[in-house]
Formats: sequence, C-alpha cells, structure tokens
Amino acid sequence: MSPAKLSRFEFSTRTALDLHAACNRHDLPAILVLLSPDCTLETVSPAPDGTILNGLDAISTHLQGLFTANPNLRLEIEEIFGLGFHVVMRWRQTGGEESLRGADIYKFKGEKVSEWLRYGKR
Repeated sequence: MSPAKLSRFEFSTRTALDLHAACNRHDLPAILVLLSPDCTLETVSPAPDGTILNGLDAISTHLQGLFTANPNLRLEIEEIFGLGFHVVMRWRQTGGEESLRGADIYKFKGEKVSEWLRYGKR
C-alpha cells in the first residue's frame, strides 16, 4: 500500500513488518523490493562494530550468505513501534548458530527503507 492510503506511521510499520516476514522466509527478492537502491545495512557481526553495507548488491550478497549458512534462522518480534519515517523493532533470534537478542532501526526515504541499522547482544 502507498502512504497516500495509510498514515506515515502505519505505512512505515507495515513495511517493516513486511521486511521482517520476508527475512523469516529468506525471500531475497521480497526483501530487496522494500529497500532503496542506496540503502545502507549495518550488521551485528563481526563484534563489536559489525559491518556497514551500501547498496542492494552488497546487501543481497550478505543476506544470501547469511540465509545459506543458517537455513533455520528466524527473528521473533518482541516489540515494534513506528515514529513516522523511523521504525524500531526489538527481536530475538532463533534457529541460528548462536542466541542473539537485538533491535533493528529502519529509516524510510519515500516508500523504501533507506537505512537498516541492526544492533544485537549475545
């Protein structure tokens, strides 16, 4: 749905939930369509600072490797809330190589996620 039919808060939160669902399905095409071409993804590993990935090619390569290495990887939402052009989601990772809890912060530019910051603790 477009922002014209939903409030900015509803649209951003719904899009973050769609991105979360696509990640849990390991559906790379569905993930990439929600990201802006110049999207930045900040990952949680390697600790302590993670990695900063710029653009869809780098993000796609990273996520494909993550999904291949962790076929049962899922995130369970603990809390999600929207702040207009930002959404914050707290999560718990299951099915991966290690136990992890964390939060994602999504920043929107228009209808796409332009910044996806991921923070986690082991």
